[in-house]
Amino acid sequence: MIQLEDVHVSFGALDVLRGIDLQVDQGESVVLFGPSGCGKSTILRVCQGLATPVRGDVWIGGQNLRRLSRKQMDGMRAKTGSLFQYNALFDSMSIEENVAFFLREHGVLPEREIKTRVNHYLKLVNLEGVNDLRPSELSGGMQKRVGIVRAIIHHPEIVYYDSPTDGLDPLTADLITDLILELNDRHHVTCLAVSNDMATAFKLGERLAMVYNGQIIASGPRDELRTSDDPFVVQFINGDDEGPITDCQTSRAQSKRRR
Repeated sequence: MIQLEDVHVSFGALDVLRGIDLQVDQGESVVLFGPSGCGKSTILRVCQGLATPVRGDVWIGGQNLRRLSRKQMDGMRAKTGSLFQYNALFDSMSIEENVAFFLREHGVLPEREIKTRVNHYLKLVNLEGVNDLRPSELSGGMQKRVGIVRAIIHHPEIVYYDSPTDGLDPLTADLITDLILELNDRHHVTCLAVSNDMATAFKLGERLAMVYNGQIIASGPRDELRTSDDPFVVQFINGDDEGPITDCQTSRAQSKRRR
């Protein structure tokens, strides 16, 4: 369903991804984790066709993104949904307008059916009656639920979740994770997510992959990663102050100062 082969992405002189190989099978849920700025969100952007590799191939649903026309790319994106890192809700729109945005923009359903579907999904996430409110009138957890509904309301085949529980308290984060799992199962979607909340990562991902310095340095089933003896994985999962990640960061900082 999703396959990246030797994907390299650079922004100017900065090499962000340096040979990413990743496969997500149909119906599977995979979570990427790793230090901030290591390239996790860029991997999602590459899969969405929003960042273009300088080298390598990206296959989504059997299609090589390099070979797609703009119209074909739009068709591919229409089969996907995205929850962005900060929800990316439109402040000037009501909750109903936010949730219905894709359906109305693409003329997927008649207006009466759109309203019915919006109400149905808001009820699924316990947000009945918020249709006319603005995002600023909702709590962070409620905004996150709106973002999730907007991502899946058109029944996509693939959903990308970027930091779905960032900024939420542990109880709300767990509820959001349960909601994503329920909706994924309900609609049989393929899921690729980014999360540094390890409780969320281990609960949401059937497989996990650690991204570090633009590369995937470890991957496998959740239980395998949970008990990994890789020092980079161990330090990150445990949140230890000391370890190879800290050593590398210190070494790079010292090198910059010497310059």
